[in-house]
Amino acid sequence: MKISGNIKENKFKCYNEARSIAKNKRQVLLKQKVCSWPFWATKFLVFAIFFVLGFILVLNDYLFLANIVILGDILYLALNLLRVILSLTIRDDDIVLTFNKEGIIDESYMGIKMIFKWEKIKAIVFGEYSITILTDTPYYFFLDIKNKKKVLEVLNKYSKDILIVK
Repeated sequence: MKISGNIKENKFKCYNEARSIAKNKRQVLLKQKVCSWPFWATKFLVFAIFFVLGFILVLNDYLFLANIVILGDILYLALNLLRVILSLTIRDDDIVLTFNKEGIIDESYMGIKMIFKWEKIKAIVFGEYSITILTDTPYYFFLDIKNKKKVLEVLNKYSKDILIVK
């Protein structure tokens, strides 16, 4: 069964939620709960901490060190923003996942066919905006939450023993 989802309208929200779930995969699997800190919130928190540190250094007349800290902070945020923009533009808006008795097949990333057997799937996480499929590799899938019924139907048909986190 093929499940396709166009994430064009919620692209950033889906990516932000799925990325935070994937980054906190260990916590999600242990607690079986969706993590509360969005991916970008952690990036802005680190930015704010270093910005305050740079401001404190300016107040204490460590201008050279303050300039390095603030410049590094801005560079950190810019590189993370660039990475997200590039990853969202490379990946097609139309995500097509094929589910069968062997596993999940993804062909939406630059025409590369990736096959993940059901044993490789650790959990399927239903968030507020996205459905994130966690694997035991660094790769993860995400779909728009509109596909929830189809994904649950596929899980009942092909693999009932996969952990579902809501």
